[in-house]
Amino acid sequence: MFRNQYDTDVTTWSPQGRLFQVEYAMEAVKQGSACVGLRSRNYVVLAAANKPASELSSYQRKVFRVAEHAGVALAGLTADGRVLSRFLRNECINHSFVYEAPLPVSRLALRLADKAQVCTQRSWKRPYGVGLLVAGLDESGAHLYYNCPSGNYFEYQAFAIGSRSQAAKTFLERRFGGYNDYTPEQLIKDALSAIKETLQGEKLTCSNCTVAIVGRKDDGTIEPFEMIDAKRIQEIIDSMEAVYSMAEFRAGSFTVSDILGEKHNISNGSGSSVAVIERPGKSPSLTSQGRKLRTSGKTAFIPQTVRRKFPAGSGGVGIAALRAHDGRRHGRLLAAADLPLGGLGLPTDTGLYFTEIKLGTPAKRYYVQVDTGSDILWVNCISCDRCPRKSGLGLDLTLYDPKASSSGSTVSCDQGFCATTYGGKLPGCTANVPCEYSVMYGDGSSTTGFFVTDVLQFDQVTGDGQTQPGNASVTFGCGAQQGGDLGSSNQALDGILGFGQANTSMLSQLAAAGKVKKIFAHCLDTIKGGGIFAIGNVVQPKVKTTPLVADMPHYNVNLKSIDVGGTTLQLPAHVFETGEKKGTIIDSGTTLTYLPELVFKEVMYAVFNKHQDIKLHNVQDFTCFQYSGSIDGAFPTITFHFEDDLALHVYPHEYFFPNNDMYCVGFQNGALQSKDGKDIVLLGDLVLSNKLVVYDLENQVIGWTDYNCSSSIKIKDDKTGATYTVNSHDLSSGWRFHWHKSLVLLLVTVVCSYLIC
Repeated sequence: MFRNQYDTDVTTWSPQGRLFQVEYAMEAVKQGSACVGLRSRNYVVLAAANKPASELSSYQRKVFRVAEHAGVALAGLTADGRVLSRFLRNECINHSFVYEAPLPVSRLALRLADKAQVCTQRSWKRPYGVGLLVAGLDESGAHLYYNCPSGNYFEYQAFAIGSRSQAAKTFLERRFGGYNDYTPEQLIKDALSAIKETLQGEKLTCSNCTVAIVGRKDDGTIEPFEMIDAKRIQEIIDSMEAVYSMAEFRAGSFTVSDILGEKHNISNGSGSSVAVIERPGKSPSLTSQGRKLRTSGKTAFIPQTVRRKFPAGSGGVGIAALRAHDGRRHGRLLAAADLPLGGLGLPTDTGLYFTEIKLGTPAKRYYVQVDTGSDILWVNCISCDRCPRKSGLGLDLTLYDPKASSSGSTVSCDQGFCATTYGGKLPGCTANVPCEYSVMYGDGSSTTGFFVTDVLQFDQVTGDGQTQPGNASVTFGCGAQQGGDLGSSNQALDGILGFGQANTSMLSQLAAAGKVKKIFAHCLDTIKGGGIFAIGNVVQPKVKTTPLVADMPHYNVNLKSIDVGGTTLQLPAHVFETGEKKGTIIDSGTTLTYLPELVFKEVMYAVFNKHQDIKLHNVQDFTCFQYSGSIDGAFPTITFHFEDDLALHVYPHEYFFPNNDMYCVGFQNGALQSKDGKDIVLLGDLVLSNKLVVYDLENQVIGWTDYNCSSSIKIKDDKTGATYTVNSHDLSSGWRFHWHKSLVLLLVTVVCSYLIC
């Protein structure tokens, strides 16, 4: 999705069978503030987030009534939405005048789709840059349709569009089963809750949302489409925040007292919160199907030192966004390989990783987010008109120019790298046509561009704390257009650096070139904020390992048992089975830890069994409590036992995290996050912190050991047999990692062919 000879008008097909102008219009939908729709048998509710352009302006209307029985909510270019809502209003009036009956909702959606489709077949027109949720009631019941700029339309039980709509979709999917029988009040509450998921920690009030409803009462009386007044909306929001009933626990929240079956006094608490900045991480479906890489005779390893941008406890807003982040990631993790580097490990002060690299000749500096789960390295390209030049992180950003580098060259679609990346030659490929990539993330962010080959410069360790320059030719993406949050300057970086397993990753390319071995390790210190990230064969400390499960798209391991305080939990054997949508995943990109419902309840019962008198508080949907003593001395250690007798010890300060003057539970019921992931044990960054974690992709094993991450490790040079020390905080010894107070939002990437909707 960048400017070339195929996107000058909407009627020109690209060789890959894509209409770029249509895709651009669909991208515009993702830029608008979120809208949500959901229906029962007799009612439909629309809700929209009100986002003013600035603090000095009002917001634009996002919900419109088009007839007594129907209305729309829109995301994207609001001006286009007003024109289309006026068109729908006229269609309803004309039909009512001619037939003396309301226009059926299905026909209303069809006419809207036909009008949008015409704009995809006229070179002098442009597609409408807006998506509409069409809600209405007719003789066949309540209906909800989504009409997108391509001219396609679909009927839904519940749906969300706009910026960060994936968070709302994840919430709706968890609640999907009972919508048919919902009352109007329940529909409104779920619509508001879904909108809240998109607000990134911002408090939901009647001033930043709009809600409308249409339906039919049990006695057959029609309730016409109408906006719910602000006072009523605020009352509903207040009731949502005040009530945590057992029914809500089963549907989407929980307290420890519910687990233990005791009647503790549960009250709403107020605690400190953190700023959560959503940054998409990258899980690859850009997979390589080429030859197996040989990595014998490697001569170097690369140290990368980690530090935190801000000191711990620097404050912020919104720990509720943590579960939204993990929920989105949990669902997406089921579809693609994913192992990002992870965060600080403290949900109240996690960080965005980025490092400095140098590309090209002469070399220029680029700041890129580090993601060990994605494959491709990409940076913003000089041809990108709307890519940010400055970052809210205080960094000066650089656009990569292939023509300004004497060593740079464009990868054409008929070259081997392109064929390997896409599993064969692309349709319509001819010489000198660039090998394009298009990656779309679950929160609506995206990157599109073409592949180039150039020189990457890095530091190689030659002695204790000593390095010398090294370089290698790598193929990476030149990003010509970024969508969604990737195009925002708030927390912008120059690009993404992938450390995934596929042959397209930088790690695999360096290994194929004989520069490194496919082994890397990280150690993150949540106490002092330091850490180590290094590529190479770690020989000290010794790390015990467990095999990775073969032929799995993520980092699966075989969990054998769990004990709490030295007592093994009596769990059924199927809990530990590995397969599709079940098993145990090591994922440092997820902040919290998620357990199947049965396991979660057994673990929590064992943890709190001796503390049933503790008063629990609900703080932004986390179960928290006040405790004045040492939690490590009062609560038991949880131990996960894996194949080959590898144990993961999780101490109380690792499964509880401090939030103001309280401790909150960092273990979650996975069944409430994703219906597809309800049987997965997902061990997140909270329990992996303060441990040296080694990923040995050469031998397909993973291991860890408790470690002081502010100290040092030793790595072996396999060519000379010498071992060298890699220190923490030694910024001159390798690439520099910085922390920023934000939450790395790691989402699945999808390599797009032509995506209509």
